[in-house]
Amino acid sequence: WQDVFSAFSAEMNKVIVRRVVDQEYTIRIRAVALACDNTARASLTNMKQFNGKFGCTWCLDPGFSNGPGVRLYSVQNNSTMRTVDTYREALQASLRNGTEDEKLGVIGTSPLQEVLPAFPLTCAVDYMHTVCLGVTKRVLLAIYSSLSKSEAKELDNFAGRVKLPSDFSRSIRALKDLYHFKASEFRTWLLYIGPVILRNFVNLEVYVNFMRLSFAIRSFLETNAYLDECDQLLNSFCNVMAEFDFNQQTFNLHSLRHLTWQVRNLGPLWTTSCFAFESAHNALTSRFTGTVNHLNLLAERYLTNKRNLQSGKSSTTRTNSSCWMVPSETTKRLQRDGERVYERCVIRGLKFDSEVYMRSQANSFVAFKEGGEVMFGRIHCFHDDGSFKQFSYRRVEILEEIKCPDDFSLPSFCFRVKVMDKIDYSDQKNIVRKLVPVKTSDDLFLVNEQFLIGFQKNARFKRIMGGLVGSLSGTVLGIVTYAMARE
Repeated sequence: WQDVFSAFSAEMNKVIVRRVVDQEYTIRIRAVALACDNTARASLTNMKQFNGKFGCTWCLDPGFSNGPGVRLYSVQNNSTMRTVDTYREALQASLRNGTEDEKLGVIGTSPLQEVLPAFPLTCAVDYMHTVCLGVTKRVLLAIYSSLSKSEAKELDNFAGRVKLPSDFSRSIRALKDLYHFKASEFRTWLLYIGPVILRNFVNLEVYVNFMRLSFAIRSFLETNAYLDECDQLLNSFCNVMAEFDFNQQTFNLHSLRHLTWQVRNLGPLWTTSCFAFESAHNALTSRFTGTVNHLNLLAERYLTNKRNLQSGKSSTTRTNSSCWMVPSETTKRLQRDGERVYERCVIRGLKFDSEVYMRSQANSFVAFKEGGEVMFGRIHCFHDDGSFKQFSYRRVEILEEIKCPDDFSLPSFCFRVKVMDKIDYSDQKNIVRKLVPVKTSDDLFLVNEQFLIGFQKNARFKRIMGGLVGSLSGTVLGIVTYAMARE
């Protein structure tokens, strides 16, 4: 690790000078956080693992032993947060071979000290490993194991009938395969289908506690406007989990209590999530084979793929810098005088389908603003008369709104709806976000997509950097960076 991060630190200290038209810019790259799983974090920070005394990276809670190799963290403890000063004092105690209570879990120096600010607090809680693969898995396992055989079979059959749009790469699997779920499947259950499915199969207390976690994590992924409310939701969630089973007080559950500080200081959870880094790691490692010349193969195949994309013919019509229209024979019969009609559209980097697009499981539901009010609609098709771009839609009526537990004022994200027949028109610029339709045999629910339009572009450089570091190290980790440009 020392060699990798020494080279990385040297590259970070370089100043990049670029000229754009007649203006020269000086660019500096700075690291702001580390994203990795719990085991890798202990190795990188050179601190004790989560199952050792003082194994928490962010606070001074020693935890308590619950058997060989098992350490739990009481949900009742309000431990002191670590600071840069307490870390340095503990490091000095470690170097002079002080007592365990003086070392506070610090084993020795870390290569990240010269890379990250406010180390080790900026070694972030990873939402992918901690929340999805950790806490959500335990919650769903506890729920599923509490059901009778007939109830569990009915739940699996019900989940199998739920349909999601093609935006989701993985279809819904039954909870009997829970141990084989990927992180994205746990994310789907937590943020999209769990609020719809579980309310029919678990008692109210269990469902409310699941919704505490779902509302808090969704809010942390999007905004820092409800930090206090989310902190109380997570505290209540942790307390109920501990009451349900004493052994649920794991390090992952303890880490939830540090999410509020992280979102307040490092931004929404998606900025420090390993999902993007895992994706980039897979994309890069799939571009080379063999055991030698990996970097040359990677560069060669990347450039070849780029040339193929540039030389290939595209059926997409670019109408301006933020909108691409995709024509189709299907929409010719819908055209009005002096306009063209399209069945798909890319707006500010995000693809939208219409209901006339005949591909199975296409997603045509959106939220948009009309007269200052946020409305739901199902896009019928897209229209362009050369000067004004509109979309026709069928209005969606909200029948039921699933509200936040404990009477907190967090905005709802899940709605039971009905699609109306009347077709209206609105400007494409009014579209705010996509909505995810969750179709059951009897009802249609709409769930807010995780990101607003344009969020994906903000993580582009982060994905590239994370993939490179992961490929070089053999484990998936990412360094979240940002660039500062000055004239």
